[in-house]
Amino acid sequence: MRRLFDVDIKAPIRRIFHSHCDDEFGIETVEDVQDVIDVNKENYNQRAHERWGSGVLGSHVAQIPATVWWDLKRRGIADDEKKLLAWLNDSDNQLFRSRPGRL
Repeated sequence: MRRLFDVDIKAPIRRIFHSHCDDEFGIETVEDVQDVIDVNKENYNQRAHERWGSGVLGSHVAQIPATVWWDLKRRGIADDEKKLLAWLNDSDNQLFRSRPGRL
């Protein structure tokens, strides 16, 4: 059995209840992150030739969807600056970056 359990309209997140038998169940969290990725790509491309230090102090460098952020928190990455910077610098996570360069 699969049923919609909860919807968060503010951060397009859906939670889906799964039941496999009488004593096994799970809740799946699904987030539509395409809008975040599209904005990040646009910002990244617009700032491709911008030099570090030419912007405002504390420059915006990433936008991370809620479900990804909470996974980073759970894994201890979000609360450790070195680990978070390494995660953001990893090319596998470039879709969450809004500007190029190493952090």
